[in-house]
Order: sequence, then structure tokens, then C-alpha cells
Amino acid sequence: MAGGSGTRFWPLSRVKYPKQLISLAGEQSLVQQTVHRLAGLIPPRRILVVTAASQADAIRQQLPQIPTQNILVEPVGRNTAPCIALAALYLKKLDPKAVMAVMPADHLIQHTDEFKQALLMAASLANADDCLVTLGVEPRSPHTGYGYILLADEIAPLARLKAYKVKAFTEKPEFAKAKKYVAAGALWNSGIFVWRSEVILAALERHLPDIYKPLLGIEPALGIPQQESSLAGVYPRLPSISIDYGIMEKYSNTVVVKGDLGWNDVGSWTSLREVLPADDNGNVTLGEHLGLDSKNIILHSPHKPVATIGLENIIIVETEDVLLVCDADRAQDIKQMVDMLKNKGLEEYL
Repeated sequence: MAGGSGTRFWPLSRVKYPKQLISLAGEQSLVQQTVHRLAGLIPPRRILVVTAASQADAIRQQLPQIPTQNILVEPVGRNTAPCIALAALYLKKLDPKAVMAVMPADHLIQHTDEFKQALLMAASLANADDCLVTLGVEPRSPHTGYGYILLADEIAPLARLKAYKVKAFTEKPEFAKAKKYVAAGALWNSGIFVWRSEVILAALERHLPDIYKPLLGIEPALGIPQQESSLAGVYPRLPSISIDYGIMEKYSNTVVVKGDLGWNDVGSWTSLREVLPADDNGNVTLGEHLGLDSKNIILHSPHKPVATIGLENIIIVETEDVLLVCDADRAQDIKQMVDMLKNKGLEEYL
């Protein structure tokens, strides 16, 4: 899934060049890392990328190994449920019994071997049963931006990883509930799912018919020249809803594979503190930083040195046309700044 806007990484992230297309940790972009970590497990010819029309050319440029017909272009964004439904219907034409792994293109996974083992275990479980499988990770703290998975009985282990029946799946609870879930041993939902395409399509038909039926109507056009026009006629009318709210919270037969994936959704500039090394003063810098009595600075300035004096807990991001200076405690408010630019008609900076 490579169609997100990534507004919290503005001004580096833009409408036509969002988070998944930029390099935040390592030389490769996040979408390139996502495809690369599947090497030896899933060949490029069996990888589908669903993206936005504004990003399709950049995706093709960054992922030349993916066949052109495997890049599915949404005419408008409608969250993850329509995205997954489109890919599942496309996959159904190729192999009705296929096992389908779904993963965001803009997450970071540092433990690739553990990830591959978890994915294989999830595929084995999905192939044997009509279950929906998600990969779960240990919470680092109570967080209201993630889904929580409450565990039921453990499934007989396959290899060294553990899998559990899911007691409940709660998307983005308020802080008090998130704190309670962490204390109860709940896992974060990584946003990575595995299931048979026929199983998720049946779940969509039951729980999200307003998405399933219109897309089913254009299924004959998928994979042929009429695909683009057919999608353009249907997609704007689809409801915008995530797979988490639309399906995972409602489906009765869900399973979670627990893994130490080194997972991070890299949701804001402050998350770089968790994935990149800091200097002795806690400064995380991408570019040259000259700091005097400066602590806990997050800096992205590849084009020019930045000097700071007596600053603490500040985000500084320099691009060719914009300079952002932000209190790190208000990193989530960058999205509001993007909205302000829209309201002021300053689209050239988006």
C-alpha cells in the first residue's frame, strides 16, 4: 500500500513525493526498503503496488523491478479498505486461492529475518484456515495512534515464533484504554496482514458491501486497458474507511503472530529518535550540524550546514523552498500547518 500522503514529514514529504518515496533511514526510500526486504521470499512478479495517480510515475521510477501491470493506480485515495479490496480482486484473477500479504510501504522494519519468519508463519496459518492474520509487536508505550490486539489462547507454535487467537481488536483507543491494554499484555497492530484473497473478499462482501459490490462490478476490466476508466467511474463514490475499522474490529476469526520485527511506523519527525543514532547531546542529524549548548535537536538539512545556539527539543527541516522550525513536542501539529497552506492557497509548497 503506497498511496499515503505522509503530511507529518512536511516539508520534505510532498503530495507528489510523500513519505514512502523519501529516504529517512538508510539510502533507500521506505517503499524501496519494503520491496527489498521481501527478496528471496516473494519475487517482484508477485508483488502488487497500489498507489495514487500523483505518485505512480515516481513509484515506477523507484521500483523498476516491479512489472508495470502490477502497479495499480487509485484515481483518488479512499483509505486502506478499498485499496486492499482492489488488490484482492486483481489477485483473484491471477490465482483464486492465493495467499495475500498486505503491508504499508512507509514503515520501517529493522529485523528482516524475524519479519520473514513471521510472514511465513502467518501465511501457513492463513492457508490452513479462513482466518485473518496480523503481525503484532510489543508496545513501547501507551499510544493512541495504533491498533491494539488483545490476546486469547496461544496456537501451537510453528517454529520459534508465537501465535494467538485474537480476543479483541481495538483501533486507536483513547489514552486511558491504551494504557490498560499495554498493562494487560496487548500487542500493537503493525498494519501488516496475511490472508487468502477469497477470505478477505468474503469479509468485505459481508461487512463493507458499499466497497465490495462496486469494485466487483468492474472486476472484468481489471488487468485490461479499460481498467483506468472503470476505476475512475467507481472509486470516487466508495466510502473512505480503513481495513482496521471496517473489517478487523468485526471479524470473528482473527489471529496474531507475535514478532520482534524492529518495527516503527515512522509516524512523525520525532520518531527518528527511535531509529537513528544520536550524538552525546541527543541530537539526531541528517546533514551537518554545528551545535553550541544545543540538545535533542532533530535536523534534516542535506544542502547546507545548520548552526544552533542554546536550543533544545527543536525540529529543523531545510528544503530548497521551505524551512521548518518546530517545537518537537508539537510535531503532530505539522499536519495543521499543511492544512493552513491549503487554506491560504499556497499549493506550490505542498
